[in-house]
Amino acid sequence: MEISAAAHMISEEALDLKIEGGPRGFLAAGVDDVDATYEQLKARGVTFLRPPTDQSWGLRTAYFADPEGNVWEINQSIKSKSEG
Repeated sequence: MEISAAAHMISEEALDLKIEGGPRGFLAAGVDDVDATYEQLKARGVTFLRPPTDQSWGLRTAYFADPEGNVWEINQSIKSKSEG
């Protein structure tokens, strides 16, 4: 995946990660509850690039960057959210 395509998926606004050197990756992790995981990670000091958002492709997602510059997506199926 091209960096610009990943950045566009995360936000319409330009992302300014300011992390120098080294390879970067885009990682995704499925969680049971995106909103609860988002709040837990925020409480631990994680800064999110985009808060929980329902996506047109059927997932609720939130994004953050780790200290090495990798962009992480946490996600859950919108269907499983409505079943909760």
